[in-house]
Amino acid sequence: MTSERFPTLQTASGEDLVRLMHEVPPDALLPILDNLSLDETLLVLLLQRKDLQSEFLAEVVRRRHFLKSYTVKKLLAFHPHTPRTEGIRLLRDLYLMDLVQFTISPGVLPDLKRKAEDQVVA
Repeated sequence: MTSERFPTLQTASGEDLVRLMHEVPPDALLPILDNLSLDETLLVLLLQRKDLQSEFLAEVVRRRHFLKSYTVKKLLAFHPHTPRTEGIRLLRDLYLMDLVQFTISPGVLPDLKRKAEDQVVA
């Protein structure tokens, strides 16, 4: 397994954690979610990676304590690999102008775009 090559993902902190966030391949990032040093700021940095896998993003959504931050919710909703079902749930929490921005963003799935448009009109 790829994550076995990076055993420090769960224990790293500070600059080491930031470095690992960018060096570790996307399929090995799941253990980082168990790291106690992973705060909102670091999670926001991590969610800006466009190569994250849908399984990783779905796991972030499942861990409710990460969703206390509006910025995290917005980044997850806008991420191109967020699974459809999680994306629909996240759209409900977006502010009006973010929904408008979502509808005009390139690469948005048509059914998610329709849901966002329906929310804007409602």
